[in-house]
Amino acid sequence: MVGMDNFFHSCLSIDKSFLETTFTMDDLKSFDISAEKIETPITEFLRNKTIFLTGGNGFVGKILIEKLLRCDVKKIFIMMRPKKQKNLHQRFEVLIEDPIFSKISKDGERYFKKLCLIYGDLQEIRLGISENDERMIMNEAEIFYHVAADVRFDENLRESIEINVRGTREVISLAKRTRNLNVFIYVSTAFSTPSFNVHEKFYNPNIDPNLMIKVVENLKKDEDIENFEILARRIIQPYPNTYCYTKALAEQIVKECAKDINAAVIRPSIITATYLDPIQGYTDNVYGLNGVLVGAGVGVLRIFRINNKLKSNIVPADYVINLILAISFYTMTLENNFNYNRHIDAYAENANVQNNYDNGTEHQHEFHLNKVNGSGGKDGGDDDDNKIKVYNFSSSDDNCITWADVKHISSSLAYKNPAKRALWIITYNTTQSKIIVKILRILYHIIPAYLFDMILYLNNKKPRLLKLYRKVDKFAEVIEFFTNNQWHFDDDNVIRLWNSMTSYDKEHFPFNLWSIEWEDFFAVYTSGLRLYIMKETLDTLKDARKKYRKMTIIHYSMLFCIYSVCFYCGYKILNFYGLLDDIPKFNISSNTEFTFLKYDSI
Repeated sequence: MVGMDNFFHSCLSIDKSFLETTFTMDDLKSFDISAEKIETPITEFLRNKTIFLTGGNGFVGKILIEKLLRCDVKKIFIMMRPKKQKNLHQRFEVLIEDPIFSKISKDGERYFKKLCLIYGDLQEIRLGISENDERMIMNEAEIFYHVAADVRFDENLRESIEINVRGTREVISLAKRTRNLNVFIYVSTAFSTPSFNVHEKFYNPNIDPNLMIKVVENLKKDEDIENFEILARRIIQPYPNTYCYTKALAEQIVKECAKDINAAVIRPSIITATYLDPIQGYTDNVYGLNGVLVGAGVGVLRIFRINNKLKSNIVPADYVINLILAISFYTMTLENNFNYNRHIDAYAENANVQNNYDNGTEHQHEFHLNKVNGSGGKDGGDDDDNKIKVYNFSSSDDNCITWADVKHISSSLAYKNPAKRALWIITYNTTQSKIIVKILRILYHIIPAYLFDMILYLNNKKPRLLKLYRKVDKFAEVIEFFTNNQWHFDDDNVIRLWNSMTSYDKEHFPFNLWSIEWEDFFAVYTSGLRLYIMKETLDTLKDARKKYRKMTIIHYSMLFCIYSVCFYCGYKILNFYGLLDDIPKFNISSNTEFTFLKYDSI
């Protein structure tokens, strides 16, 4: 997705001095940053396993790496490519300095030596991996997590197909060539189908993905590529963007190519910040809802098209990671009756406790957890001809939060804890009307941007606000589809998986969205945005509030002046044309009797 601006992207650079102040915010109820060893049946399954991971430098990938390291895996192959004039070593240094690894940083050498960088590129045939690296992966890798994808909604279709579709086929091909493959997990998106009622099953796209790959591979001339991109909007219909379309094609690739291996697909909806683990409120980008909240919080985003009555379909990032790991365990053990008792018994022996396999009878969530009893029928989402399970992961109907709630909670928190770098106070307006949005964007975004840039130009400074607002408006238009439509996601497979987990796994790998207190989550979330995106720690809050009060006084003083001038001009115009002559005026006499006088008699 398109970012808000370099103003926001510049916030993503990490330095060690920032890490030292990361955990000073009292709004973030962070866990103990000591690297405790997790002991559960899932970790027993993962212990000493060798992992192959794509997308390790991405938001989800980094959190997954951190959790895997604390699960005591043997090795993690991280497929990575040079980017932005940084080689693999430089990108690796940036990766391990990320705040997400703060929990294990005290013993980082022991953990980070398990990370093995592999040069690879999803856009290349056979992933561009060297023969030696491929041989090593084939001999050692046991679990594949395919997380990487081109997530830009406005990316050209040709590149999206090469990365998201053909790249997925190449990763599956590599997985099938490994000697000791346990399981292959593909991370898709909940919006990979044009249907608004989404079952946990595969949906056939409007074209064979292998045919689309061949079409793209045969585009050699610049003219052919240009014509293909011109037709892209018609090709991807009825999908809203190239990302959702290519994810649908990629799922079909998984269905066809991974049917003879242990595989599963997870479809998370709108991924936000971490809620509980390893640190609360962590995020590293301004995509999606992050961009909306940051833009509104700094006073840049003032109008947004959204249906406040609809469910928001948001999920915490750490819950997504926990579900990914639980799915890999479930797919390899429970689904295949593969040494499940060995993992349970090994945990009980290591932890010196008696196994408490509760079969999902947590009394506080009894209604939801007992929603699934037995196999899920036709509407349950299981394909009769395919053993690959699909897991829809979105906020439950039993515990949903609407966009109106998101706006109210996040705005009230932002008022209390404003950003010091805010350009203006929060004046965040929403509407469903496309026409009203276009009008208000001119009034709230374009006109102020022109005036501000004119002031900068007259002071021999480079104009920048108009360029920023063009990106803001483009960003808003890209995600409007997801804020003005309602989905229903069947999640029977997710609930069934939760029911199968031990109490130990539920404690260390929670993904029960139906028990989240959303106000508590947003307190963590907005504090995390302020800390990890805006890079503003607790010691800046006093100055930020002082600045915000000044901007508030200026804002309402300006409004008073503007409205006063408008009222005065309106009065003069109406009076000039005699439109006020017939309006009676009340005059209170000394006897408190009302006398009507014409304006012309005064």
